[in-house]
Amino acid sequence: MAFFSNSREAITTIACPKCQKFLFIKRTCHEAHMQCSGCKTVFTLQEFIPQMDEAMEKFLEGLYANRI
Repeated sequence: MAFFSNSREAITTIACPKCQKFLFIKRTCHEAHMQCSGCKTVFTLQEFIPQMDEAMEKFLEGLYANRI
């Protein structure tokens, strides 16, 4: 049995396309997404892959992914 103790969210340096506040990268039991710290808009991860910063990369390294 594996135990994953990674954080459920991290703040990034990526700006929200709507309001320019910083985005959080967050995970739930079934998915990961980006959410604005200001307007609370939720975005898919794919939208920000080209802008990936160190915080987002580190967060994704620790994200468990079921590849089946």
